[in-house]
Amino acid sequence: MAIKKLRKWYIIVLVGAVLSPGQSTLANAPERIEGELAGAQYTLLRPAAWNGDLVLLVHGSITEEFEALAPGFVAQGYSVAFATLPQEYGDGDALRRITRDSRLVQAAFRWHFGRPARTYLVGFSRGAHNMQRLLELTPWRYAGMLSMCGGNGGSQFQWDHFFTARVLFDHYFPGVLPGTPESMPPIDLATYLNQVAPKIAAALYENPDATLALGSIDQFDLAWIDFDELVLAIIESLAIHSVGVNNLLSAAGGNPFDNASIYYSGTPNDAELNAQVARFVGNRRA
Repeated sequence: MAIKKLRKWYIIVLVGAVLSPGQSTLANAPERIEGELAGAQYTLLRPAAWNGDLVLLVHGSITEEFEALAPGFVAQGYSVAFATLPQEYGDGDALRRITRDSRLVQAAFRWHFGRPARTYLVGFSRGAHNMQRLLELTPWRYAGMLSMCGGNGGSQFQWDHFFTARVLFDHYFPGVLPGTPESMPPIDLATYLNQVAPKIAAALYENPDATLALGSIDQFDLAWIDFDELVLAIIESLAIHSVGVNNLLSAAGGNPFDNASIYYSGTPNDAELNAQVARFVGNRRA
């Protein structure tokens, strides 16, 4: 998660550089409106030379990104709108709340400035789930979407990957991680980076054969071209599980991960792996 956030900020800087023109944009300074609609705190920005189109920013975990991105869109003539999610919302409630608030923000924009010619969805991380949902349910409202670091394969696909990371890591490196695949002690991102990630890295480097076996499993899709990148990919996958699994299971009402009938392949000893790896039967409701 931390690595994803670092990558997100790199993307923000890159996108901002592409969007922002070289000359001063003071002449196109936007009108800014902040307000609340049905409990949704929103921010609206309309440039003086508005091109008629709206960029609706759909957030994932944090919204500070939007203040960094908005000037680039405004400089190109786009209006920008976004909601601010209360910090107390966890993943499950956030997914429902973000979708609702995005619709309310659109309504607020129309109320203040009129209906835009086209509306584009732009967002990060879990915001991608909401953008896809908005597009699928009401495709006539949007001209398209730009997803950055988004889980575009869907929640089940995403969490299967992170649970798989934990289950397979425990097989090759038992006792390194605290808790279990279904229960973790409370760990925030800083704790993971400062206390847990160094232990994972040490274990991976101390046993390169096991690390390479883990990275070669066909059902654990990792992108890597050298050993250091493999270590980074494993640490990233385990970070999201370690920090988010308790909230996920609470929001879902059970464990959605099921590997009871999966035969893992691609390692030097598939038979041993499949005989010993932990198995879980997923909760259909979750």
